[in-house]
Amino acid sequence: MVSVAMCKQCGKINNINYKYCPWCGALQNDYHNDTHIETVFSILEEKQNDIQLQEISAMEKQLDELDRELSIIEVGLGIHK
Repeated sequence: MVSVAMCKQCGKINNINYKYCPWCGALQNDYHNDTHIETVFSILEEKQNDIQLQEISAMEKQLDELDRELSIIEVGLGIHK
């Protein structure tokens, strides 16, 4: 079984014997330091938050477009809010 560890820079899983992360190229000289794991989880949490904010922004744009379309339909049918 291959031993694995998380890259302290990008959070990807790598073979523990790798000197450099094949994903981001960061030097992997100390896999065993717990502070690196906390750093990785912080980075992952930040990335997850960014993705969620992007998804919320996209949904807001879709809702604005739907509201605009509904307003056009209401005007066409003579319905006012």
